[in-house]
Amino acid sequence: MRKLMALVIVAAAAWGGYWFFAAHMLESRLADFVATQRAAGWRVAYDRLNVQGFPNRLDTRAEALILSPPGGKLTWRAPVFEVNTLSYQPNHVIAVWPPVQNLATPGMDLTLKSADMRTSAVIRPVPSLPLDRANMVIEFPELLAPSWTLAADRALFAIRALPGASARYEIGADLRGVRMPDTVAGDRLQLRAALHLEATLILDRPIDRHMMTGALPAPTEIELQAFHFEWNGAEIRAEGTITLDRAGRPTGELTMRVRNWRMALEQARVAGIVTAEQAGRIASALGLMAGAEALTVPLIVEAGQARLGPVPLGSAPLFRLNQRQ
Repeated sequence: MRKLMALVIVAAAAWGGYWFFAAHMLESRLADFVATQRAAGWRVAYDRLNVQGFPNRLDTRAEALILSPPGGKLTWRAPVFEVNTLSYQPNHVIAVWPPVQNLATPGMDLTLKSADMRTSAVIRPVPSLPLDRANMVIEFPELLAPSWTLAADRALFAIRALPGASARYEIGADLRGVRMPDTVAGDRLQLRAALHLEATLILDRPIDRHMMTGALPAPTEIELQAFHFEWNGAEIRAEGTITLDRAGRPTGELTMRVRNWRMALEQARVAGIVTAEQAGRIASALGLMAGAEALTVPLIVEAGQARLGPVPLGSAPLFRLNQRQ
């Protein structure tokens, strides 16, 4: 009995020693990481940063956290932010976001509220620490801007690295109960929507620890397997492949299937997405292609321009992230 008790005491002492050593090493690495990011031009500020969770967890908690990338065009503020992990499984982390967050941009200040927001990520245990998979779940998100509010019942985002490919990922998104309580154009438009997306994303470099100090991974190809967007009774489905050059210019073709396309076009006009002139031109051209409210038409992007079937839409957007030098 004494030997068993002694063994238990020794094991407990050894585990406690391991936890405090691991916590110390984590705090040291966090300090080095913050110093590296500040040297790279990031603004990283907080009132308090500590590691807790003895005996089985290593939970990092930052209070009054402020992050801003080089250039200072974006600033993210959170009253508290936590990254939790089991001490015996350090490559699986769970981030717990606060109920209220703020994002400031040069043209707009945004506030994100939620009932619960968590991210789970698994990192492969190799020196470059590449991402294996991650998902984010947001319950009852509400995005507030000075002139509008966008809310949803639930939002889910997921990404998974494909086996045998260093920078090829499956991505997915699902938003339910999307609504805009404040009208976009008086009483003429009340947004009620849902979105589902499944795609394969190819990047020019993997998502790993090097992205924090080097260039951000940039997309080179998007293979859209499923896109389904419902908007106030209108419905849009799409699939196809888009490639992107080094400047982020897209080229490719998507097959669009639209139900109640006239309703969708009118709502886009009311919301200011297209002008009255553009809406009229699109309606005239598409009316010749579709005898009913269901329409299948290609969305073609080439030479920096986009067109919906025969109808020119103007310049295609650039898919370019801010690349750090």
